[in-house]
Amino acid sequence: MRWEFCAIPTCPLRKYRFHVDQLRDPSSLQKLQVAEFMFYGADASVLRVSSIENPSGNSPDKQGVEMSVDGNVQTKWLDYNAQDVVFSFQQSQPPVASFAWVTANDFMERDPVAWTLQVQESAGDPWLTVHTFNGPVPASRYSTVGP
Repeated sequence: MRWEFCAIPTCPLRKYRFHVDQLRDPSSLQKLQVAEFMFYGADASVLRVSSIENPSGNSPDKQGVEMSVDGNVQTKWLDYNAQDVVFSFQQSQPPVASFAWVTANDFMERDPVAWTLQVQESAGDPWLTVHTFNGPVPASRYSTVGP
């Protein structure tokens, strides 16, 4: 499965927002976890996130949102509020063409199973939806979801 949404070299979008629409267990709506997010250019090169934020999130020590882009699937981001995460990328990098994420170590009911990825071209511009997903996600731990 490959999610491509901005594979043209002139795409100026550099800020992406991941919004969870549903967790595997809807009764655990207030707890979301992801081991790692990965973003790729059109040539499948791995892109580095320059900054990440979880503005309304609530994470325990050592499980903050920065753990979701630390390159280590053995760590995780846990958000007790299941809020959006915003990724920013350097303008000098190729545009994001696709992404994937990895399920965390425990509690599969915290896995996203429906989400929306949006982009913002400049601060203050509206967020535009570029990708939505609502479907099966592997129940096994440390599984890659995406390309």
